[in-house]
Amino acid sequence: MKEQFDLKKVNMCHIFLFIMVSIQTGLIQGFTQGYTTQAYGLLIAQYNWDTTGKQSLWESLIGSSLYLGLALGAISAGKFVQYGRRRLAMISLVIGFAGTGVVEL
Repeated sequence: MKEQFDLKKVNMCHIFLFIMVSIQTGLIQGFTQGYTTQAYGLLIAQYNWDTTGKQSLWESLIGSSLYLGLALGAISAGKFVQYGRRRLAMISLVIGFAGTGVVEL
């Protein structure tokens, strides 16, 4: 039984990195949700969502699109990582640049 859980054979650096990545994903999700909640007032003023119905509709669409984006990102990252980490980094950069370019137009 002792041979199965021998801590000398376990690389503690890998366990630490796994925990840190898990914490970061939770922080990113919380930041995304908290940031958009604070930005609703600015969006209402920017796009003249004067009725409560419009405000509720757009708040729901924006909030649900965040979680849809998180899910699609997780699914696509699993597929892209099959091509290698370097290629995944390059694909992520291209997607990021394209997204930034679309927003700036």
